[in-house]
Amino acid sequence: MPLKHAPLPDLRFVFQHGWGFSDACWREWLDLLARPCLVDNRGYWGSPCPIDCALTSPGFVLVCHSLGLHFLSPDLLARAGLLVVISGFAHFHGPMPIDGRFTRKHIKKMQSRLQSDPSGLIA
Repeated sequence: MPLKHAPLPDLRFVFQHGWGFSDACWREWLDLLARPCLVDNRGYWGSPCPIDCALTSPGFVLVCHSLGLHFLSPDLLARAGLLVVISGFAHFHGPMPIDGRFTRKHIKKMQSRLQSDPSGLIA
């Protein structure tokens, strides 16, 4: 007896690229999905184009690459129904709680410099 499946919901996908990439890294994914998608561009190459949380439907699939996970908006993360991390960091901060202070401090500096001097940050 065949299984009955409910139709797939019209899932919205949101993509967040990692450090030094652009929204172009998702082009082939977007072609394959053929579903509504939003793509963040952090502005390393060209003008930044951040995701407006108001455009997301609750329960969307959030796909993050690498350090992009650490640059997520807390509002965006809170609205996601599923988080997919590609090339994440199993041990980004190190094993001790004090290790995290160092990397969080440097990530905040990177975020600040991304706003003022994205080309210098990449260099």
